[in-house]
Amino acid sequence: MSTDPIAEQALPQTSETSGLLAETRSRRYIDEGSVDVQDSTTEPQRREGRGGEDADLALDSGTSSRRSRQPTEGEEASSLKYGARHLLLLIVPVSLCMLVVVATVLSVKSYTNEDATLIYIPYKEDTSSSSSKFGEALVNTLVFLGIVVVMTIVLVLLYKYRCYKALYGWLVATTAALVFLFAGLYLIEMLDKYNAAMDWITFAFVVWNFGVMGMVVIHWKGPLHLLQAYHILISALMALIFIKYLPEWTTWILLGAFVIYDLVAVCCPKGPLRVLVETAQERNEDIFPSLIYTCESKPDL
Repeated sequence: MSTDPIAEQALPQTSETSGLLAETRSRRYIDEGSVDVQDSTTEPQRREGRGGEDADLALDSGTSSRRSRQPTEGEEASSLKYGARHLLLLIVPVSLCMLVVVATVLSVKSYTNEDATLIYIPYKEDTSSSSSKFGEALVNTLVFLGIVVVMTIVLVLLYKYRCYKALYGWLVATTAALVFLFAGLYLIEMLDKYNAAMDWITFAFVVWNFGVMGMVVIHWKGPLHLLQAYHILISALMALIFIKYLPEWTTWILLGAFVIYDLVAVCCPKGPLRVLVETAQERNEDIFPSLIYTCESKPDL
C-alpha cells in the first residue's frame, strides 16, 4: 500500500489517520530499504558475472586466434606444391650440367688423359699403392679445400664491410676468365675432337660474342633463361677443368669434401654462406647474380 505525500497533507490529523500514515510510512521505508539492499547486493554479482563473461570472451578470442594461426589444408597444399616446384627448378639445371659434363668426357678423351695438374696440388698420385694414392689424395683435398674456405671467407668479409668495388672487380675477373678463357679452351678441344677447321678470326669472333653476352647477362641484365643457360655452362666448364687437371682419387675425395663443406657453410649459424645470405637479408639487398643460380620462385596461388 502506498500513498501520495500531497494526499497525506490533505488528510485530517486524527488518531486513526495518524496510525494509518505511520504504518504506511514504515512500510514504504522498509520497501525502499529492501530495494536498496537488493541493489547493493546484486551489483557486485553483476560485475562478477560481467567479469566472468569478459574472461570467457577473452579466452574464446585467444583460442580462436591460436586456431587462426594454424595453417589450413589449402595453405599446406600450396606450400607443398611450392616446395616441390622449387625442387624441380633446381634438379633440372643440375641434371643438364651433369649431362654436358658426361657427354664431353665420353666424347673428348683428352679430359681424362691429361698429366698436368693445378699449381696448388702437391701430389700427382703417380704411385702404384692404393694406400699411398689415398694419402696423397687426402692431402690434395685438404689443400684445395683450405684455399676454397679462405677465399670464401674473404668474399664474405668484403661484402660484410661493404667493399663492393673490390668484390665486384673480383667477380668480374673470374667471370671473364670463365666465359672467355675456359670457353675458348673448350671450343679448341671440341674442334680437335671432331677435326673441324676454323680460322682464328672466326674463333675470336665466336669467343668474343659468347663472352660479352655472358658478361652482360650475368652482371647487368638479360632474359632469365639466358642467364640460367650461362650458369649451367659455366658450372660445366668448371667441372671439366677439375676433371682434366685433378688426379682421379683427388677428384672423388674432393667431391665428398665439397658436399660436407657446403652443408657446414650453409647450415651452421656462423657458416660463411649463411652469414652472407643473412647479411644481404638484413640490408634488403640482392646477392650478386654471379654467385647464385636464379630460378623462378613465385608460387602458383
